[in-house]
Amino acid sequence: MVKKKTRKPSEKLLRTAKGIVKYHFVIPKKEVFLEAEACREFVEYYQKNLPSTDKQLYNSEKLEERTGLAPPLKIIGNNYLMHHWNSMVEEIAYFIENPAFGYPEAFDSRIPSERMLKFAQALAREFSVEIPSRVLREKNCCSAFLDHYQRIRQPTEKLLQSARTYAARAGIDVPSKVLATRLATMSWVCIMKRLCEFEGI
Repeated sequence: MVKKKTRKPSEKLLRTAKGIVKYHFVIPKKEVFLEAEACREFVEYYQKNLPSTDKQLYNSEKLEERTGLAPPLKIIGNNYLMHHWNSMVEEIAYFIENPAFGYPEAFDSRIPSERMLKFAQALAREFSVEIPSRVLREKNCCSAFLDHYQRIRQPTEKLLQSARTYAARAGIDVPSKVLATRLATMSWVCIMKRLCEFEGI
């Protein structure tokens, strides 16, 4: 009888498994790093069952002070969901606290790459803004311009629909602030989707 060949875990899956081992002091079976199925089961189990840390809860409280957003009760006890919640609320805090693009203070003698400039031009068209001269000349300014406008992009209608659909399945109302930016909305979809999977709904 020929032994069935096992697939190796993907690099992304391995990184996630190693992160769980490193930060949560878990001792895995050797198969976890060798077989895709064992690795996936290991990651899914710990993402579902690891509790929130004191640091996550503290950071959540500080973010709530900045944004007025508190995590739903269904999320608070789960490490994986709280990690993504805090990341999402960081994006919302950025949006609230940075209504306009700000220049880096330091002068940068490096020039932006052609790829950066093309992306800057695309974002400028999307937001109907002119590109400041320093953005065209200084790499750090161009990077800051790209970062700012990517972080305040609005979600697509398809993404908004996904956010509302998964929230309805999870029985949680979507805060309006979550839907202000594309990155925050994407995080919300990720959180709600995984919550539904964890609860089997």
